[in-house]
Amino acid sequence: MKRTILGFCLLVFLVTSSFLQEKDFPVLKGPYLGQKPPGMTPEIFAPGIISKGYFKCMAFFTPDGKEFYFMLWGAPHGVILFKKEVNNRWIKPQMASFSGKYHGKFTLSPDGNKIVFSSNRPLNGRGEPIDFHYSWIAERTDTGWSEPKYLGPLINLEKPYSAYPSLSKNGNL
Repeated sequence: MKRTILGFCLLVFLVTSSFLQEKDFPVLKGPYLGQKPPGMTPEIFAPGIISKGYFKCMAFFTPDGKEFYFMLWGAPHGVILFKKEVNNRWIKPQMASFSGKYHGKFTLSPDGNKIVFSSNRPLNGRGEPIDFHYSWIAERTDTGWSEPKYLGPLINLEKPYSAYPSLSKNGNL
């Protein structure tokens, strides 16, 4: 039994190390993914790192600057990705736990603790994508993001269009 646990721990360590130290992923350190801080002149952000290949939209840093969320749009749908600063280095992009199968546009709350998104996920949260978008919210927990919660009929029309949600500092949608 001890041998199995030791083997499993070694496997987890190797997978995690290779994930965090991927050879073709550049070493990024410092604020703004190690990029030049924003100024008054529009510029492409993180060329070759974030800005490459696919269409990107909706990009947000958390207030502490330690996480960066963005949407990558490509066939067959868009996904919400994030990068995180771990031990003073930015890890390669990861998919948000509630993203992947269903398309949706999103916003990060000003405090960084909620993500509101429109999505073609079915109301039960399982199954094939539907033909229209409802609005959902996921909240930060101690272990990541909560399961998305449907925002209800007062926010969602019978067959809503794909929305671009936003949250104000006081929590208004």
